Amino acid sequence: MDVSKFDLNLLRIFHRMMMDRKVSAAAEALGVTQPAVSNALKRMRDLTGDELFSRSSQGMQPTFFANQIAEPIGYALSTIEGALNRPSYFDPATAQHTFHLGLTDLGEVYLLPRILAETAKSAPLLRFTTVRGTADSLREEMENGCVDLAVGLLPQLQGNFFHRRLLKQNYVLCLRKGHPLAHKARWTLKDYVAQEHVVVVSSGTGHGNIDIVMARKGIVRNVRLIVPHFMAVGHVLQATDMVATVPEGFSRLIEQPFDLLSLTHPAGLPTVNIDAYWHRRQHRDPANMWLRNLLVELFGV
Repeated sequence: MDVSKFDLNLLRIFHRMMMDRKVSAAAEALGVTQPAVSNALKRMRDLTGDELFSRSSQGMQPTFFANQIAEPIGYALSTIEGALNRPSYFDPATAQHTFHLGLTDLGEVYLLPRILAETAKSAPLLRFTTVRGTADSLREEMENGCVDLAVGLLPQLQGNFFHRRLLKQNYVLCLRKGHPLAHKARWTLKDYVAQEHVVVVSSGTGHGNIDIVMARKGIVRNVRLIVPHFMAVGHVLQATDMVATVPEGFSRLIEQPFDLLSLTHPAGLPTVNIDAYWHRRQHRDPANMWLRNLLVELFGV
C-alpha cells in the first residue's frame, strides 16, 4: 500500500465514520457534503483494497480491517492535533470544559458528589457527563476520544490504557436492621447460604469475579433476584429479608437512607482495587492530567 497517496482528510473522514457510522452524520460533524464523505470512502477503499464499511439496519458497520486500523489512525490524528493545538496549561478556575466520564451507577453515587462539591469551588465553569456502556463500547469510546476517563473495576481496559489506583474495597454483607439474624455480629457460612440473596450483575465491570470466587469456594447461594445495577439494592433490602454482597463503600452510602447494616462477610472475600483508566492518547493532555490528579487527591489510597 502506497501511504503517500493518503492525505489527512481521508483519515479524518474515516475516523469520523468509525464514530458516527452514518455518512450524513459524519458530513455534518466535519462540515462537508455527503458526496465528499462518500468520495473519500471510495478513495480509501481503492487504496486499501477493502470495503471498510457495509450497510446494515444499524448504519454503516466497519469491516474487520477497518476495526484493525481504526485505533492507530485515531491515535495518529490525536497526536497531530495535540501537537498543533496543545495548550501549555489547563486553568480549572477559568476553563469552560466538559469531561466525559465512564462510570457505573455505583461510581456515580460514590464519586460524583465529592467531585462536584470540590469543582464547584475550584472549577466552577466545568461540566461533567457520564457514560455507561458494555465492556466493548466503553473501550471503543475511549479509543475514539469520546470518553476522557473511566473509573471502576474494569479488567478489559488493557493494552493502550494507563491506570492509577484510587480505592481498595472490601465486600461486606448488607441487610436490613429488622432482619431475623441482624443481632448476630458474626455470621457463619451456614447462616449466609440459608438466606435469599439479591445479586448485582454489573455488565462491563469485574464485580462478577466475586461470584466466581464464591463458586470456587463451593458456596451456593439461593439467588432470588438478579439486577443489572446497584441502585435497586437498598430498596429491595429495606422491604425484604434478603441479603446482598456489596462493596463496603456502597454499603456505607445506603445504610442510613434505607435503615440497613453491614457485617463482615463470612466468605472471606478478597479486597478489590478500583482504578482510574485513560487511553494513551489522553496521557499528556493537560485537562485530563488535571482531572486524574483531582481524583487521586479526593479518593486515592
